Amino acid sequence: MKEGTAPVLSQHPVLALPTRRQAEEMGEKELKELLDKRELLIRNEREDPYHHGFEPKHWEQADALREECSELVLLGGNRSGKSSYAALAVVKTLVEHEDSNVICMHTTASTSVEQQQALVWHYLPKEWKTAKKSRTTNLTYSVKNGFTEGSLVGPNGSKCFFRNYSQKAEGIMEGSEWDLAWCDEMVG
Repeated sequence: MKEGTAPVLSQHPVLALPTRRQAEEMGEKELKELLDKRELLIRNEREDPYHHGFEPKHWEQADALREECSELVLLGGNRSGKSSYAALAVVKTLVEHEDSNVICMHTTASTSVEQQQALVWHYLPKEWKTAKKSRTTNLTYSVKNGFTEGSLVGPNGSKCFFRNYSQKAEGIMEGSEWDLAWCDEMVG
């Protein structure tokens, strides 16, 4: 960076930049340390949101409700965070409960790939994303096609299956016991 030029600072919905007044009161060294620490937190969140992400307070309330009841309906407008919350809940179930069994349902196969599978991939812990394929683990993912064969198996034996409402209804959910089912959008 050229001397005298300001650093490019990342935007973040939670980690606010100091005001001009706060920055002036800190002094150059303290301000640089604060901004460097902020940028590190943002980079860590981007690289591994499972371990370093921020969760809104109302997500904690939803987690508590999930412990108490068998069904939780999330209502809200577009881009309000419902799918992000559900994807993180899926990943938490997979990671924290060995041999868990999860199903994620969406309107079509393509919306499953574009929306649900992309979000689940986003929230998977970094160590799962880099885990080698084995007799147990299968986490093959691409942006274009989602998870291979619409499923993943984590290093701890947890399984997640992605299905959609346009498939034949018979047998999609029958016979299996699910630790979590995420039914997004237009549930039939």
